[in-house]
Amino acid sequence: MKRLIIFWCLFYGVTTAGFAQIDVTIPDTKAEKGTSVVIPVNVSDLTNQGVISYQFVVTFDENVLDAVGAISEETLTSSWGFPYVNVNVDGQMTVGGYGIQELSGAGVLVKLQFTVVGEPGEKTDLNLLLFVFNAGDPIADVHGGVFTVSSSNRIGVEKEMKKLRSFYLEQNYPNPFNSRTAIKYKLSERRRVVIKIFDLLGQIVRILEDKSKAPGCYLLYWDGKDDNGNSVPSGAYVYQLMADRVKIVKKKMVLLK
Repeated sequence: MKRLIIFWCLFYGVTTAGFAQIDVTIPDTKAEKGTSVVIPVNVSDLTNQGVISYQFVVTFDENVLDAVGAISEETLTSSWGFPYVNVNVDGQMTVGGYGIQELSGAGVLVKLQFTVVGEPGEKTDLNLLLFVFNAGDPIADVHGGVFTVSSSNRIGVEKEMKKLRSFYLEQNYPNPFNSRTAIKYKLSERRRVVIKIFDLLGQIVRILEDKSKAPGCYLLYWDGKDDNGNSVPSGAYVYQLMADRVKIVKKKMVLLK
């Protein structure tokens, strides 16, 4: 048994000694009820670490924050395009990204978007779970943050809250998909809805919806074809919902043939 323990210690030391460690942190943040807040996920220097993908889960109190999505604009991963986001589980957001170009430098990896729904003074931990770079190398040393709802004397906060929560775009299913995928969205009031599909170069591939819609749940299907009826190649695509030209929500999907 003693020899086995010594062997395990030596083996563990050898197999982990070559793995670099990257600090991943979420800063403490404050914002008022009824506002949208963007919270960065920061990383230490990724230079020469060969990072071409990441994935993690962030958990929070859904009574304080309502998950909207994630963006990569002005981050280390901006060249990778839109991150993959799943917010179908209350109090949880799954985020991932991948690209051909290796990441380098320190800074913001990705930005998380929320709507503040809690009351002034309420707090929630932002916990980072299951964080993985590539297939586990380099190792992520994660540190979550705390979000606090700050006090506000602004007039019309409840009106703004209603506006922010008046529609919701769900993740397509199945994803990845082969021949057809479903896209569901919900409206709590009448809105002019435009849903477009883009490739990763930002070019419009298909316009699925462009009309005024009454409150309710709606289901659309995309068959992997453009507006001219031509089949598009396999790859990642982004679908975007815009309501009354006010707010835009984007999600990523993958077509595999």
